[in-house]
Amino acid sequence: MSDNNLEGSMAEVSIKRYDCVKQLMVFFCTA
Repeated sequence: MSDNNLEGSMAEVSIKRYDCVKQLMVFFCTA
């Protein structure tokens, strides 16, 4: 159960990181 919880939090972090990178890409492309 702890493994599944850890996997879920890791996925959440990667999604947030991807969203941040995507925003940076849009910013640089439109700048």
